[in-house]
Amino acid sequence: MAELSLNKHGVRQYGLRSLDAPLFADSPVTLDRTIEHYRPDIDVLRSIAVLGVVFFHAGFHTALGGYVGVDVFFVISGYLITRKIEEEIALGVFSFRDFYINRARRLFPALFVTVLVTFFVSSLLLAADHFQQFAQSAVWAALSASNIFFWIDSGYWAPDNHLRPLLHTWSLSVEEQFYLFWPLALYFLSKFASKFVPTALALTGALSFVAAAAYFRIDQDAVFFLTPFRIFEFVVGALLVWLERKPKRQILSNALSSIGLCLVITAIITFRPHTPTALVIIPCVGAAFMIYGGVVPSLEKIWNNPVAVYTGRISYSIYLVHWPIIVFYQYWRFNEIQQSERIGLVITSILAAIPLHHLVEQRYRRGLAGTRLRFALAWGSLSALLVVAGAVASTVIRPQIPPLSDPWIMERVSQPACEGGFGLCVAGHPDVVLVGDSHAVHYAPAIAETLKETHLRGSQYPMVPGCPFVVDISPADASAKSAVCIGGKYDWLLRVAQDNPRVVILAGLWEVGMGEGFGRRYKLDGDPRELNQKEAQLLWSTKMKKTVDLLLTNGRKVILMGNGPLVANPPSACFNRPAFFGRFDCSKMNVIVDPDTHAFTREVLRQIEASHPTQVFFFDAWPYLCNGNFCPLSDGAQTFYKDQHHLTAYGALWLQHQAFANLSRFLVEAVQTPVLPHVEYQKGQAGEEIPLNADAGHN
Repeated sequence: MAELSLNKHGVRQYGLRSLDAPLFADSPVTLDRTIEHYRPDIDVLRSIAVLGVVFFHAGFHTALGGYVGVDVFFVISGYLITRKIEEEIALGVFSFRDFYINRARRLFPALFVTVLVTFFVSSLLLAADHFQQFAQSAVWAALSASNIFFWIDSGYWAPDNHLRPLLHTWSLSVEEQFYLFWPLALYFLSKFASKFVPTALALTGALSFVAAAAYFRIDQDAVFFLTPFRIFEFVVGALLVWLERKPKRQILSNALSSIGLCLVITAIITFRPHTPTALVIIPCVGAAFMIYGGVVPSLEKIWNNPVAVYTGRISYSIYLVHWPIIVFYQYWRFNEIQQSERIGLVITSILAAIPLHHLVEQRYRRGLAGTRLRFALAWGSLSALLVVAGAVASTVIRPQIPPLSDPWIMERVSQPACEGGFGLCVAGHPDVVLVGDSHAVHYAPAIAETLKETHLRGSQYPMVPGCPFVVDISPADASAKSAVCIGGKYDWLLRVAQDNPRVVILAGLWEVGMGEGFGRRYKLDGDPRELNQKEAQLLWSTKMKKTVDLLLTNGRKVILMGNGPLVANPPSACFNRPAFFGRFDCSKMNVIVDPDTHAFTREVLRQIEASHPTQVFFFDAWPYLCNGNFCPLSDGAQTFYKDQHHLTAYGALWLQHQAFANLSRFLVEAVQTPVLPHVEYQKGQAGEEIPLNADAGHN
């Protein structure tokens, strides 16, 4: 039976061993023939993939689809691993133990060194709450399950991706999980149904692709992070192993390599983060075409370019180091980075990868059988250390709470929202209702304090995250989330009809479906058509006016709550960071994102107020939180924001103390005006008519 080993150059070799030698035998015997499998074109493909990812993460607008580089890596892995396993099974030398040890040597040393260094830097740079989140992710990364962790921790309230130095390890966890079951599947299929292996793989890939395309409308995060929805990408590469066995003509190879290169580059340039997952098959097929075509004369200068080949060889190390470098620099810099800094981050990532590749990745990738036990003990102990250290750090560390600077706010920030029957209370037929998404929640302390001061009864309706109260439209999202938003707005209309309040306060992140800082656009409910920014702005403007007109029926009054700025990073990244790398004057940091969209939103809300001067009041928070486009993050001691756009309770009460006088007067006058008794109707989800004053007798 043929026996596999490595020569001193790392080239695979096959020798002979006894037919009755066990499958898991350790020691190769004398070698009698050598098969070389090195392909420079695959290293060039790796270089294209990793540079696409790095340029995308660095923020280059010409590579907004660079994330498909990960999909290309999955295709490459599917091809190489399947070819290796199939060849060794055919020669009778496949060993599960050797396979898993080789995969561990390939992936774990450089990964663990990266995690350890990242752990150390995080402890010096990150604020306590962000370091706690990092420590949790380090545990899951050491267990090869960070993709599951980041999926569980995804959603509306998830930390920003630029606060997660190990976010990129999700793809390594997917690959490691793939390595767990793939050799088992191939081995048993080859032993018991060898003729049907390609068919079985093709069916598995098709099932995975269909599931990913269908489930994308339900849970985009699951499709992105979880291994079952990525299997089809590995299968695209794996099937090449059988396609290569058939003779091919040179003209076909030339055409496929050229087409494949165009498909991959086009995807990197034209794809966007919200591009449907089904389209990722395009760069996957492109990568498969390039692998199948091989080194062809028409592209020989590209495939043999020494810089591109070397970049591909160190691509794993580049991938490991680039994201922590970008995260740490942006975290330290705090302000939005410039183009020159982006270029510097790319160069730094490549330079940092060189020693990691040569001193760690290559050193531990090769080894004799006698070193396997020492390797397993060393890296197993390191993995256990990371798990224990991460678990301890994530449990023990608690974010520091800075002292409140204003005594008036200090007295009120912990008080209940309802006192003596006034404020935001759970009661039927309130005078005032607060409706909206999470921005209604962040304004709640200020509204409650105002209602208590004016002795008014209010109620806050259950909020729907990421769903501003605007009829007929919602931010484009997975269909399940869009359905929740549509249902939430329907329930709000019913509640308004039942409670018949005199004043409706609308608060929402109006900019979410039309701003540059968000990956979504407003769309008509039930219409999947994607809109550009200008179309989304026009749609929101029209439907916002319709929403207000609808709520004004029967003599109601409406208060529109404007928003403060969207900041590039959560202020705690500046205020609560350790002093090791130095501190900034955080109160003076100006990190405003997309002020033009905020200006558009304010102008539309101002126009609505002007068209109904006695019925609508627009509270414009911007002049109080910003001076022009300069927006300090605190009053000098306590931050106003708990993340990029949500106010803290302190920030909301500070705003109420400084700026709510006119709003309070409008509320008092509005409540003194009776609601008219006639009935108006609004069409519901199923076409039924919903009365907007279900209790006309309530005054």
